[in-house]
Amino acid sequence: MVIRKSVPVSGCSRPRRHPVTTEPEYTDEEFAFLKAIDRYKHLAGRPWPSWVEVLAVAHALGYRKCAPASPLPRFERGAAGPGRKMRP
Repeated sequence: MVIRKSVPVSGCSRPRRHPVTTEPEYTDEEFAFLKAIDRYKHLAGRPWPSWVEVLAVAHALGYRKCAPASPLPRFERGAAGPGRKMRP
């Protein structure tokens, strides 16, 4: 009989949570967007809308480009939700 001990991943002793299975806390704006995407998927009968369709949903919610483009922020790997940390 072989007895195996559980070894922490990467030397970390705390349990790791899977980012998809833990429910993040969304802002009201994020939640409204997610609901609109879900409604679109239901009405269009498409489980995976294209990026053009996602932009159409955002446009329908009233989003418009009103400022010049800026560099995208670099988020730390594994961070999600409103409290995510940005790298300098």
